[in-house]
Amino acid sequence: MKTTYPFALLAATFLTLVEAHELGRHQGSGSRITKPRIEDTIKASVYADNWFKLYINGELVAMDSIKFIPHNVVTVDILPSYPMTIAVMAKDNADAKTGMEYNNTQIGDGGFILKLGDGTVTSAKWKAKKIFWGPINGDTKNLRVEKIPVPEHWYAVDFDDSDWKNASEFTQEDVDPKKPFFEYDFKGAKFIWSADLKLDNTVIFRHRVEKAPDGKTKSWDMSAPPYANPSTLKTTLIPKAQTTVNSKGNPAQAIPFLKFSDSVKLRWDDAYFYVESNGMPDHSMMVGITAWQQQIPLPQPYMGDNAWRIPLHPIPARTPMSAKKNFFRGAIAVAANGVPIFNPIKNDGRTDTFLAGELDKWGGHCGRADDYHYHIAPVHLQQRLGKDKPLAYALDGYPIYGYEEPDGSPVTGLDEFNGHKDTAGNYHYHATKSYPYVNGGFYGKVTERNGQVDPQPRAHGMRPALTPLRGAKITKFHSEGSHYHLHYDLGGQSYALNYEVQDDRSVTIERVDPSGISTTETHSGKRQGGGPGGKQKDRKSWISAHKEELDRNSDGDVTLVEMMNEAKKVFRSYDANNDGEISAEESKGPGVKSAMGGFVRGHFEEIDRNSSGAISARELADNAKKMFSKADANSNGKIEGEEYNRSAGGGKRKGEKGGDGRNKRAQK
Repeated sequence: MKTTYPFALLAATFLTLVEAHELGRHQGSGSRITKPRIEDTIKASVYADNWFKLYINGELVAMDSIKFIPHNVVTVDILPSYPMTIAVMAKDNADAKTGMEYNNTQIGDGGFILKLGDGTVTSAKWKAKKIFWGPINGDTKNLRVEKIPVPEHWYAVDFDDSDWKNASEFTQEDVDPKKPFFEYDFKGAKFIWSADLKLDNTVIFRHRVEKAPDGKTKSWDMSAPPYANPSTLKTTLIPKAQTTVNSKGNPAQAIPFLKFSDSVKLRWDDAYFYVESNGMPDHSMMVGITAWQQQIPLPQPYMGDNAWRIPLHPIPARTPMSAKKNFFRGAIAVAANGVPIFNPIKNDGRTDTFLAGELDKWGGHCGRADDYHYHIAPVHLQQRLGKDKPLAYALDGYPIYGYEEPDGSPVTGLDEFNGHKDTAGNYHYHATKSYPYVNGGFYGKVTERNGQVDPQPRAHGMRPALTPLRGAKITKFHSEGSHYHLHYDLGGQSYALNYEVQDDRSVTIERVDPSGISTTETHSGKRQGGGPGGKQKDRKSWISAHKEELDRNSDGDVTLVEMMNEAKKVFRSYDANNDGEISAEESKGPGVKSAMGGFVRGHFEEIDRNSSGAISARELADNAKKMFSKADANSNGKIEGEEYNRSAGGGKRKGEKGGDGRNKRAQK
């Protein structure tokens, strides 16, 4: 019996007294606000053989923390809001190719059960749809499986499940739950699955609860005032002084991205609009490419501090920059589906990627970090957006429309950047069917550094960059969840790449040749290089590269004291007006001629962690300490010996094998 454990998550949002005071102040002193308490939440208890994820009202609220290990119970506290739409994906442990489990030694069985504190329970009233099943007909000698794509937005509140069948109920003896199940209250709930408990391996469920079954549980809508947390509203509502808002309080930039809210997350502050995604579109990819460098689409962490950043208030540049001579690295725009758009000219500064056959039928391909991106305008997104909304936003903050004006009229008078002003004087770009295809540079103000717009997110590569596979043509690509399948022709024969991405971002790739011989390799989720800025090879850490300069007493070691003293000296030299900050203008001044002085000049925005436009003494000190800690492997306060041989990312020492890639040959 494997050790399992439950965990609890609190899915409710609570107002502090200060926040309540602020709300009351805005609503009038006579208003009284009823705040939710922990007693107002209800507990959801969930058991699945073997794994599940749970959505309520379109939001992911819980997921089994132990992947494919029987048997785990998860509990989560939620603040109920009726009507309540519950959607669940449940998976039995099954091999993606055979439908068998435990190294293909047996056919498994599933089972799912849920109970909420308001009396909601699983039963045959729930809807169910199988997604992956096998082995077909239970035939363990001729192993075959079948899969269908997971329906788009299947967990959304307004999804139409009218053609789904009702779930089937199964007894406790059928499912045979293990010990943790009996420690929780599932009274009244039934085990459910699709029709075949043994052969159906992945099932999605839906159920709508119109009102609390117990007749007493209160419904709370925390998405709107007076209950919405003001600190949360600050990132979802812009100041009244801003004019680019729609009737729902969203900035104008949000409108096209909201059409892809299932895969794109949005937030904003007073200056910037942030787009979070994994860079994977919901359409197929790669098909039609005839110049392929063997890269494959992998999810990317364009989230948090690594999100795309778009100015809310774009400013025309004094000297606009053309993409014909600049920006050959990194993205120049972000599409409405969260996929970056690169310069149509590749990083050699001369090759038109579209004309060279490097792009798929959607105008994209993968970079060296296996990061999917477009190189021409993704006009196909108009199928969801319509022609009146932007396809994308350039990184200078101006929108990009399709081949026509938003009102359907023809486009005329484009400038060298593929843009012009409308009758109201608002500038925007357009897609075109010939170069530059998308924004041909930047009418607006951007910062260029090392050949790209700066700052911008970095893709995280897990595999080394490969060489072009001359003569190959990609013919098919499809995916089911975290499983991807790419087919290509080479020399008149067909090859396949099957790969799976795990939660830790590691990827297992199976290469199948025309004779059926497969080679398998696994790459860890640790970053190996790449990104919009390109490949990153192991190199000396900054401290190692500047050891002689930092080692003030020449004893062979760089101490933390020496590092911090250098930071203090550099700060004083740049802070010309002695106001306790290094402004952007001061960072371009004479400063001090030293390695750290050059680092401050070249990484100003990176060190300015709070984006205030100036570097404080604390920010510079924290950055210096962070750099030192990465190199100080044994945390003894000094860099010595082999620590100088550590890579810039604090990775493995020289002589150590990086990653966990391995190749095996096996007869299928």
